[in-house]
Amino acid sequence: MFKKAKNKKGFTLIELIVVIAILAVLAAIIIPTVASSLDRANEARDLANVRSAYASYTVSLLTTGTAPTAPTLPNSTGACTAASSGTVVTSFSCPMATGTYALQANGQIAKNP
Repeated sequence: MFKKAKNKKGFTLIELIVVIAILAVLAAIIIPTVASSLDRANEARDLANVRSAYASYTVSLLTTGTAPTAPTLPNSTGACTAASSGTVVTSFSCPMATGTYALQANGQIAKNP
């Protein structure tokens, strides 16, 4: 009445559990790495946006001779602030989602700790 299967195909329960365990270990290694990469990418994006805004502010100051309004940026948590003396930018600061970026003493825009 019932025929015995000669060719059994498929995986055993132990084999499936081993594969799931291997995938779990790989996920535990990869997820923190991807998360830190995303954090660094977001910081790089914010720094690039602030540098671009600073360059735009400086060019506008040099071409018009008067201090323009500080730019507004995407991902900012508040308004940027800028001050100038003549045609020299004396301070520039923007609060972003990843931190506050400001004009340093060496003339570069960098993240404040």
